[in-house]
Amino acid sequence: MRPAAGVDPGILRDSVREATAGQVQVYVAGDSGSDASFLLFLTVVGVLGAVLVAMSIGGVFNTVLLETRQRTHDVAVLKAIGLTPWQVIELVVATTVPVGIVAGLVGVPIGLAAQRLVLSYMGEVAAGTAIPSAIYDVFPAVVLLGLVLLGLVIGAAGAYLPAQRAALARIAPVLQGE
Repeated sequence: MRPAAGVDPGILRDSVREATAGQVQVYVAGDSGSDASFLLFLTVVGVLGAVLVAMSIGGVFNTVLLETRQRTHDVAVLKAIGLTPWQVIELVVATTVPVGIVAGLVGVPIGLAAQRLVLSYMGEVAAGTAIPSAIYDVFPAVVLLGLVLLGLVIGAAGAYLPAQRAALARIAPVLQGE
């Protein structure tokens, strides 16, 4: 609701609160008191997002580490026929590319839906109000594309250390074990 021209929004807010004996929650857009609640919500969601990114890097690291350990013999044979350590790193990191792209394509829409769900619930519980749609639609298309590609970056970051380990592994002990 917008006040009529010349009416101070703060005075209107106070008048509505007095008329309803405080039974109606009224906020003024741009008022720092109501923005602080939304800022807290967005901070919590941002911190949770950062934790999820860290967990996903750890998950990729674990998966790639197990995969490279299982493929130790294959990597040793490739190194024996002339694969350089840098090529081994590229090979191992490249195995995460398809999964990283699919994860980004699937994860971004799920993340946006979860954001809408969580913010709606937090708004209802904390402020007893619906969250304005402008709060949800904060990502331009180029940022969404960057988030999709972030799945690829997370995959490569999680694969780098296991790839380095595979590149530095000695060939003879692996091949002698058979």
